[in-house]
Amino acid sequence: MKIPQLPKRVKRWISYIKRKTGPIIAHMPLTISGTLVFAASLIAFFYYGVKRLDHLLLVVGGVGILLVIVGFLGSSMAAILLYRKREEFGNTKLTTIESSYSSRSGFSVPALRWIPFVNIQWRWISPKAEVKTILRDGHWLEDVRPTRRGVSPHIVRRMEIGDVFGFTRIVRDLTEECGIKIVPSMGKLTQMHVVQGMASGEDLSHPSGRATGDRIDMRHYAPGDPIRFILWKIFAKTREVMIRTPERALSPVDQTVAYLVTGDGDEPAAGAARVAVDAGVLGNEWALGADGVGDIARTMPGALDLLARSASTSSENAGSGLSAFLTTANNTGMNGRAVVFVPASPGPWLDRVITATQNSETALSNIEFIVCTDGIIPEEKSSRLNKLMKPKNIDAARTDPKRLAEVLTVLRASPSSVLLIDREAGRVFHPAQLEKFTS
Repeated sequence: MKIPQLPKRVKRWISYIKRKTGPIIAHMPLTISGTLVFAASLIAFFYYGVKRLDHLLLVVGGVGILLVIVGFLGSSMAAILLYRKREEFGNTKLTTIESSYSSRSGFSVPALRWIPFVNIQWRWISPKAEVKTILRDGHWLEDVRPTRRGVSPHIVRRMEIGDVFGFTRIVRDLTEECGIKIVPSMGKLTQMHVVQGMASGEDLSHPSGRATGDRIDMRHYAPGDPIRFILWKIFAKTREVMIRTPERALSPVDQTVAYLVTGDGDEPAAGAARVAVDAGVLGNEWALGADGVGDIARTMPGALDLLARSASTSSENAGSGLSAFLTTANNTGMNGRAVVFVPASPGPWLDRVITATQNSETALSNIEFIVCTDGIIPEEKSSRLNKLMKPKNIDAARTDPKRLAEVLTVLRASPSSVLLIDREAGRVFHPAQLEKFTS
């Protein structure tokens, strides 16, 4: 019974040691590999080379010691120079950028190519982003690719200055006070066709008639019906008295409310909500809400700001604001229809959303769920060798088909309509195409 618990204990001890020694190691100029190489080189040089006259280990140990010392001196010199010239760094010129796309930020660092074996790199700590550096005109230029939407009052970069051998590393955090807004990416989803709500039409069959549509339907005659509506041709053929009745004319509702439910994997849902607002599929009068944001956006700039700020909502509170949003929509007369953008992974939001839409006090007459994803992991039967050789980051942003099926099954059990959107492929799956994902 104790043997199966041994790996868990080892993992706990390793994580404990990392937490305790991590801050100390991060501020040490020598890396673990540099410390081991330096110690091994000292032993090889003095013990075997000098004391035992081993000329081979004497040369190897001397070269190892020299490389570590040169790397340490070069890294230290570069760190001191960059610290003194930090005011000469190029400032970030971007105020609004799009997630999942690379942009030149304007930030630059002197390359210091005259110092041998020096390697300068950095990454964004806050907000989260991938950084790629490009050498041009003696400076390292920054291309940044945010991984998640959000709003941040400053940018925190972690500078790492070391040598090309990896023996030394000097880490310092650099904070730049500049507000930046990261809006969700639309991907390839440039257009979205969703089912619009319907209301009574305006076509009149007669100037004195009611605004209920043209009389193109029919039913059996009943006492009191006008004789002028009797279909005499049908009576001549079938001997049944039928009259014309008005068919209800329908036209799209211009008032629409939309809501973004946050949670794990909510970036595609935020991007789809942006497409819906930008493409005008929500109609002339619309309102947009999101989890964690008490405001309601009615303009495009306000919608981008709302979508960016919704990223700070924790997954535990996902879906908690939908009920209040629908109540506000009912009280303000925006009761045409509601479009709810949800992630493709289940979570605490799923039960809250179903409860909110089924509540008689908050539910609108027409609610449509739009499940959003960045691709679905294909179910392939492959060998263990192919699984080991396949890069892990290929399916990192895609959705597990089992988790997607759980979301679709719960939402389709409600009376609301459900659509599936693939932001990566720019494809919209209509309700008739969802059977293959739930079967």
